[in-house]
Amino acid sequence: MDKISLLSILTADFLGIMLALTLYVANSWRWKRDDLENLLLIFMLILVGVTCITEPIAFLISGKEGGIYTILTYLCDTWTYSANLLASASWFVFIAHHLGNRIPRIPVNIINALVAIGLLLLFINLFTPVVFRIDEHNRYQRLPVYYYYLVAEFIMLFGSMAFYIFIRIKGRRIRFFFFWVYVLPILIGVIIQTANYGLSLIAPCMLIALTGLMSTIQNELIFKDKLTGLYNRYYLDQLGEELRKDKSSEYTFLMIDINDFKSINDKFGHLEGDRAIVDTANIIKKAIGSSGVGIRYAGDEFVIVLSTRTQIDTDIFVTNIRKGFYEYNAEKGHKYELHVSMGQSIVNMNEISIDEVMNRIDKLMYEDKRRYYSKRN
Repeated sequence: MDKISLLSILTADFLGIMLALTLYVANSWRWKRDDLENLLLIFMLILVGVTCITEPIAFLISGKEGGIYTILTYLCDTWTYSANLLASASWFVFIAHHLGNRIPRIPVNIINALVAIGLLLLFINLFTPVVFRIDEHNRYQRLPVYYYYLVAEFIMLFGSMAFYIFIRIKGRRIRFFFFWVYVLPILIGVIIQTANYGLSLIAPCMLIALTGLMSTIQNELIFKDKLTGLYNRYYLDQLGEELRKDKSSEYTFLMIDINDFKSINDKFGHLEGDRAIVDTANIIKKAIGSSGVGIRYAGDEFVIVLSTRTQIDTDIFVTNIRKGFYEYNAEKGHKYELHVSMGQSIVNMNEISIDEVMNRIDKLMYEDKRRYYSKRN
C-alpha cells in the first residue's frame, strides 16, 4: 500500500476516533441512564469507535510477514465485520424503540438469523477462509461470502427505513427526528469503500451518522415532557400546524384528566402525585402504541392524537385505555386507584383550529367528569 493511501486511511480513522471521544464526552449524561435507547447508542458508539482503531492497525501491519501479524490481522478484520453487522442490527432495534413500537416477530427473526449466520461465518473464517483471507504476505483479500455482509447490512438499513415509513404513515404524525441523518452517510461510506478497496470510510461515516442521530434526539427533547417522556404542549402547537397541511386531515383527539388527583397529592404527597402522572402516561403509551401520539397537556391533563377516522376505531382505543386503568387498579401494591375522565372528538383539521379542538374535547371531558363524580356523590 502506498504512503498516500495509508495516510488517507490513518487520517480518516484518526478523525473517527476524535469524533467518537467527543460524542462520548458530550453525551456523558446519557451513560448514566440505563434505558434501552441509551444502551443501544452506547453500544453502537463503542462498536464503531473501536473499529476506527482496528482498521488502521490492520492496514499498518499489512505486508508484514510473521505469525503474530497474521493473527492480529485476522482479529482486526473479524472485529470490523462483526461490528458493522451488530451496529446495523442495533440501529433497527433503536428505530423501533425510539418510535415506541415493537418489532413484529418476522423482522426480529430475520435480524437474528442475519446476525447469527454472519457471526458463525466469521468464526469459521478463522479456520477456513470463506469471508476473507490473509495471504502468505499478510495481505487481506475479499472472498465471495464478503457480499453476504454487504447484503445483510443493506437489508437491515432499508428494512429500518421501511419500518420507519410504515410507523409514520400509520400514526400520521410529525417527528422531530430525521431518519436520513443516520442512513445516508453510512450508505455513502459503504458504497465508496466497497468500490474502492484501500479506503477506510464506513466506520468514520457511521460516527458522522451517530453525530447527526444524537443531535436530532437532543432537538427532540425540546418537545418532550421531562417527567413522563410524552410530548409537551409546544409539540401540540407544532402538530396542529402540521396536520392542517395534511390532505388526510381527519383525526381523533382525546383529552384525559385524572380524577381525584388533588386528593392523591393531599394524602400521599407530591412525589406520589408525580408517580400517578407517570403511571397514567405509561398506560396511555401502551394503549395507543404507534397509532398516535400522547401529549402531557398540563398538570394531570393529557391529550391523545389518533389517526382513526371512525367512531368504531376510536372506541377501540378508548376501551384499551380504560382497560389499562382497570388492570392497574387490579394490581396489588398501589396506595390508590387511578380513574380518568375522557372527552373525544373526530375533527377535520382543515375546518377547525387546534384551540377550537382543545375547547371542544375539554368540555366533553368535563361532562364525563361530572358523570363520574355524580355516581360517587
